[in-house]
Amino acid sequence: IHIDVDGNMIGRTHTAQLGLIADAKSALQGVAAQLQEPSPNDSQFNDGVWQARDGVRAAMRARLGDDWPQVMDCIRDKLPADSVFVRDQTISAYNWGNQQFPILEPRTSINPTSGAIGPGFPMSVGAAIASQRKTLVIHGDGGFMFHATELATCAQYQVPLIICVFNDSGHQELRVGLRLTKPWLSSEQALAKVRGQMGVYQLADADGEVIFMSYAGGRSLGGLRGEITRSLAEQAHACQVRYEITTSYLSRYKELLMLHQAEHGVLPTHDPKVRLGRLSPAGGANGS
Repeated sequence: IHIDVDGNMIGRTHTAQLGLIADAKSALQGVAAQLQEPSPNDSQFNDGVWQARDGVRAAMRARLGDDWPQVMDCIRDKLPADSVFVRDQTISAYNWGNQQFPILEPRTSINPTSGAIGPGFPMSVGAAIASQRKTLVIHGDGGFMFHATELATCAQYQVPLIICVFNDSGHQELRVGLRLTKPWLSSEQALAKVRGQMGVYQLADADGEVIFMSYAGGRSLGGLRGEITRSLAEQAHACQVRYEITTSYLSRYKELLMLHQAEHGVLPTHDPKVRLGRLSPAGGANGS
């Protein structure tokens, strides 16, 4: 059953057997009024659900390592139960804020439904002013800089807001999104599979270390297949290949080079004529 005040949303994400265009509160009150003394869950069923819940939480918590659980526990211990807990779209929210942080009272949890970084801070300002309760927001440093000037608003109006910024000196989410994630192929597999398209590629040695990057552009003879063949002949230690087909080959090539330099401090063998900018210094997976 899908209830939504906007009929265009019915079945948009998941197929609904029954769609109701209505205000959620009114619809649920109507459904509840028609129920004839529903029987409660038996204790054995409830115990099974709670055990499954606790097992999942324990497994997810163990996956966080040593530091994140302590950060989460400290925030929960110091934050009043009725305080509003807000998350931006950030690594900290994905790792623990959205799924593992204990929410103790209704209407005390807020996070964006969009995929963009940055709205957490202004949302938390609004939540703190509207509720007049102490509010805390967790943010990555990159997302926080979208609205950092609103600190002046908070100071001017004495907004009861705590801002926790997890700093890795850069857009960690963007680094993850920039990585070339195609599978490594042996030289033979790559040459048997690739065709004459435009795109970018990397060569690695037997240990999986990237030792060469290049691209196939509009003037490349044979496209990716031709360029990879020539590069393998020139790079004696290369035995693995991965590639990505794209018409934006030059900008993508620069992205991959700058990302490699940011994460490893050095560049692999590459085209020296290509001028590069600079990504922020490499950091851990705890910021935006």
